[in-house]
Amino acid sequence: MKVKYPNEYDLVFRLKLPEEKRILVVKDEKIPGNVKLDLSQVLNVITKQKQHVNTYKQLKKMVTAECLLSIQLLQSWLESCFTKALDNMNKKIIYNGITATLSYSKQGPAHTIYVKKPYTYSVDFVPAIVLISSKAILPRISKDWDAIPKPLKWLLSDTSFRASYDNLETEMIKNKKNCIGYFSGELLSDAHDPVYMDAYNRSISNPEEFWSDLGRLIDWHKPWDRVMDNRNPPFTKWYCGGYVNACYNAVDRHVLNGNGNKVALIYDSPLTNTIRHVTYQELYDEVLYTILSIAVMYFKLFLILLGLSFCWRSRKFGIAKRRSRRYLHATDTRSNCRYVGHGATWCCALCGIWWLRCQ
Repeated sequence: MKVKYPNEYDLVFRLKLPEEKRILVVKDEKIPGNVKLDLSQVLNVITKQKQHVNTYKQLKKMVTAECLLSIQLLQSWLESCFTKALDNMNKKIIYNGITATLSYSKQGPAHTIYVKKPYTYSVDFVPAIVLISSKAILPRISKDWDAIPKPLKWLLSDTSFRASYDNLETEMIKNKKNCIGYFSGELLSDAHDPVYMDAYNRSISNPEEFWSDLGRLIDWHKPWDRVMDNRNPPFTKWYCGGYVNACYNAVDRHVLNGNGNKVALIYDSPLTNTIRHVTYQELYDEVLYTILSIAVMYFKLFLILLGLSFCWRSRKFGIAKRRSRRYLHATDTRSNCRYVGHGATWCCALCGIWWLRCQ
């Protein structure tokens, strides 16, 4: 049980199915970290077992046509169980002579019981399907783990369960006062990756040399004067005095080095079931097109403001009209000076507006 707020509690209750070793755990390719539970073999075995007659009937109601355990059907059954239990208790509980009223509601994957009068708090009961270690999708799992019926908000799936390794997490932090030291030390040493451990040890023993070597892997507009400035820990300054163009390093240099046909981005959308590979050359063209579009937009704005500014100037000094209608004159009433050529100004403004409409 974990406490999130002083008056709210989370309690995981585990459901252990018969013949659990026969549950087929299928990795969900669309949702990383999730699994699907195939109960076909379990149903084939317990249908012949007299002690599991009622269990077989209930499980048969909670699977899809492909024998995958359904989250919606499982939660509906649990909801009926909670409602029936509260009705049998008359929606109240008596402890040490104190009577408290109870109420129930379904909140996401949890079944919430509210306790009211004289105490006020709530308990979220989260269901979990117990699975044996050999069925885990992660390596080196030595204890039982759980499948939580908690679908994602942005991708609904009625058969996708979230894998949970509470036992492993408890074992990892057991008797560890400093969890940060454990995760950065003992846990990394178990990775058994000599390349990674060599890089990690270099970054600890000689950080300036290590980060200097990594810094040279990208192009710099101006090289750094000092790799790291640690005079005010923990506010360390990196690559002091250096100037770098992140956009150039992310796009341009790959195209200039002849890698324009290599894949730069992989767009994978589970919502639209679309996968698209974007090369560095395509990414370069898109960035260039965006920059030119912004430049054209600002140039259009410049033409509008230019025309408006001349219009404002013409209003300020007034427009006088001679007998000859071919020319427009502006008269400065303060100095009685005349300016000829406002026709060109109006023409520029009109051309700018016409060009905008053409675009």
